[in-house]
Amino acid sequence: MASSREQLEADLREAEQEQQGLDARLQRKPGLDEGGAGAVLREVTLARRQMVIGRIEGLREALHRVRGGTYGRCERCGTQINEERLKILPATSLCVECARSADESPSS
Repeated sequence: MASSREQLEADLREAEQEQQGLDARLQRKPGLDEGGAGAVLREVTLARRQMVIGRIEGLREALHRVRGGTYGRCERCGTQINEERLKILPATSLCVECARSADESPSS
């Protein structure tokens, strides 16, 4: 589990650095010469920042599961999550079957 923890921590550091870069970009106000392109770039940056924040939250939750000894177990059905799935989606808390059924369920 140490390698999973180390990878999650590395991914978290990378995501936090990306957020800092996006925050710095957002501090700069678009110049008059940028026109509408500056506003579009700002919106894209804001959207990217929200995605990064979601990734950070997911990685922090995954690290919490590592510390609690539940990392790699599906939080719905309790089965072991496939190792390949964890490599691709290290912050996932659902096995493929439970994730698929969650995607197919109508949201309330």
